[in-house]
Amino acid sequence: MKRYLLSLLFVPLFSVMQAQLRVVENYKIWSGGDYAAFPTFVKWNGAYYCAFREASAHRADKDDESTMGKIRVLTSKNLKKWTQYALLEEKWADLRDVWLSVTPDNRLMMIYYQGGYQKETVKNKNCSRVVFFSQDGTMTSPEVITIEGHPSSYKRIWKVRWIGDEVYGWNYAGSLSLVKSKDGVHYTQIYKDDPFGERATECDWIVEGKKAIAVARGVDEAGLMGKADYPFTSWTWEKMNIRVGGQDILRMPDNDLIMGTRNYQKQYMGRTSIYSLNTKKATASLLLTLNKQSDSSYPSMMLADGYLWVMYYSGAKGKSDIWLAKISY
Repeated sequence: MKRYLLSLLFVPLFSVMQAQLRVVENYKIWSGGDYAAFPTFVKWNGAYYCAFREASAHRADKDDESTMGKIRVLTSKNLKKWTQYALLEEKWADLRDVWLSVTPDNRLMMIYYQGGYQKETVKNKNCSRVVFFSQDGTMTSPEVITIEGHPSSYKRIWKVRWIGDEVYGWNYAGSLSLVKSKDGVHYTQIYKDDPFGERATECDWIVEGKKAIAVARGVDEAGLMGKADYPFTSWTWEKMNIRVGGQDILRMPDNDLIMGTRNYQKQYMGRTSIYSLNTKKATASLLLTLNKQSDSSYPSMMLADGYLWVMYYSGAKGKSDIWLAKISY
């Protein structure tokens, strides 16, 4: 059965699923700051955890410390009532690109990027960092990640995925590169490229057996679909039919491969949307859009209790909140 499912990885996915996706609930879970955005969402030890950037603006202004992002972590037992679990901030530093994952030894790992705007000289100002939470809630001190084969002090890992006892992530400081680690702190670069001679940035992927599918954000938000076989050191890339931003990929129980992303179509501009992915044609078909606000994206998706859950941010005119959609399928 497992071998049969893997053989379906590259089967075209059709929009018949469009009639099945239905928003059951769509509600705000956090609105405490001016600009709360870019959430990540996991289940750990029977509870749910999310983390996101919070500041007074989408981008940091070197002359305004209120625009520097901090990372807020919330927890919930029932996906309804959320309470604060942790808060991470650094003076004159913009913390963003946060991502949660669960390590093989059952710790909660949180990787994030720190952009430094300190007036004094500080080492590794612009670099991803990582902290770990033990089961009693204790958080380790932030550690600066290292990447063997990447000589620059500028390192920016966007999302990580554990595969067995190794964690992989995409570094887009410079050329797009795939890195892997045993401990989540010290990484080795195993692949590096500029697809189509262009600089790609945010990249998410899914690995099933020996095969992997990735979607990266290219120039002008162009979607780029990559394919590789284990050990993922060689990739082929195709240009997609849509633009992407803040994308997240998930395999559904019926074997459909879906992606949440910002929508760039004129009639849905800026809205968080769910697409089905056709991996043979490198195309995406729209299934569902969420809030109608003009600044909405960075979904983090999960299957739980028989539903698809999509956490994302949504707002307009410089104000945004964290939302959670419960979707039947």
